Amino acid sequence: MKVNILYFAQISEKLGFSKEEFEIPDNMGSDALVEKLKVKYPELNELEFAVSVNQILVKADTDLEEGFEIALLPPFAGG
Repeated sequence: MKVNILYFAQISEKLGFSKEEFEIPDNMGSDALVEKLKVKYPELNELEFAVSVNQILVKADTDLEEGFEIALLPPFAGG
């Protein structure tokens, strides 16, 4: 199945692009996807980021489905 991945700020600068469509196996969760991305793009290992699935920040592994939007977000501060 395919998901859409968005990369923001220094993450997109480091990778050289801001989005991609990514093929993943059925039943893959967000944690496994992040690990797969870190293997494909080792520079991600140097960065801290949060993960959102369909515009909701997730802290625990989340099941993914066809067409979901996953974003890797740099650390941010509120005020």
